Amino acid sequence: MPVKIYLENLGCAKNQVDAEWILARLVHGGAQVVTRPERADVILVNTCSFIEAAREESVETILELAELKKRGQAKKLFVTGCLAQRYKEELREALPEADAVVDTVEPLDTAGVVARELGLNAPGTARWYAERWRLNPTHFAYLKLAEGCDNQCTFCAIPLIKGRFRSRPLQEVLSEARTLVAEGTRELLLIAQDTTYYGRDVGHPDWLVRLLDELAELEGLQWIRVLYTYPRYLSDELVEAMARNPKVCRYIDLPVQHASDAVLRRMGRGTPARTLRFWIERLRGRIPDLAIRSTVLVGFPGETEADFRELVDFLEWAQFERLGVFGFSPEEGTRAWNLPGRVPEEVIQERVNEVTRLHEENALAWSQAQLGKRLRVLVDGRDQESGLWVARTEWDAPEIDHVVWLEEAVEPGSFVEVEVEEALPYELFGTLAPAEKSMPVST
Repeated sequence: MPVKIYLENLGCAKNQVDAEWILARLVHGGAQVVTRPERADVILVNTCSFIEAAREESVETILELAELKKRGQAKKLFVTGCLAQRYKEELREALPEADAVVDTVEPLDTAGVVARELGLNAPGTARWYAERWRLNPTHFAYLKLAEGCDNQCTFCAIPLIKGRFRSRPLQEVLSEARTLVAEGTRELLLIAQDTTYYGRDVGHPDWLVRLLDELAELEGLQWIRVLYTYPRYLSDELVEAMARNPKVCRYIDLPVQHASDAVLRRMGRGTPARTLRFWIERLRGRIPDLAIRSTVLVGFPGETEADFRELVDFLEWAQFERLGVFGFSPEEGTRAWNLPGRVPEEVIQERVNEVTRLHEENALAWSQAQLGKRLRVLVDGRDQESGLWVARTEWDAPEIDHVVWLEEAVEPGSFVEVEVEEALPYELFGTLAPAEKSMPVST
């Protein structure tokens, strides 16, 4: 009988790709993946430790799944991922329920450790392995360009966990992309800790541009979405590549974090506010109807009311179509851990709430501007709770951005035209355009 493995994946899309590589290699070694933990012989928890809330979720998940082992339903419990990489010894002491805390950074090394623990003969010695056991619908896939990070943001622990930036070879990334598209992927989402740094660590600053141009030639691929673009390494060449390739979504994820130069310096961002404004204007001028997603961090040590007002003024100017808002959370081991000038928690929350309200007004205005329009959307599937079908425009990444709700049944993975009839800040409601209503759909 094959070993039955259940994997609980936590954290970001980069973690998900790691999990998919790990599972694929274990399956090649003879394991069987199951979708319910109570059916598993072995449970893997692929953890996140980016912020305190993520660490708490990881520990709670481990303890919850450990109950299955205590009841004899599972024989082994392994902890992998960022939490294991950062707090290996502490976890071993605090969580005796875990049979192994695997602290390897490279996902294929992790798979090798788990395989040996289970007596599996997992094949493959290449550092990067194209096959993946998909954890999301196959019509979209995350394409991971690199591991680690060379940026020195004072609030971020990622370099402490993942090490220096390490680009995957361009041809290996393209080979994986071809495999994914051949398997039915219609949308590729490019990810790394910093996608705009891709190739720079190995002397090839043009790799991201070349990647976009070559991906655009893949038959069957419809959308290419670029995430995690660090403003410091934007270039005119990248903007032009996005503009000239119609398959590249009119969407970019551009985390600015703040707009006060004083705060940006303390954050170690390396990009002053005037440069942020320059690139936002350049992007919007070159790519009509572009949606910019960004993130901001409020309450950073030393952030004054004047600093915060600079940020608010900037956001009112930038009019980001998508925005994530976070309050500062001190991370042990980072340079911001001991910075003076801590902002009181109640002030941080007030600032988070103010920026959130501001963005909600922007989001509602954007949604209302879509009323009566006909939009092309990608259908992700059916929401079990509401019974409605969930779709996305090219201006929306999975799980983090807006959604389009449909009552009519549509094949997941299909691109269809919808007419927008109702708008909320983060949701659109529509019906299939007349030409689409006769399309056959299997439910």
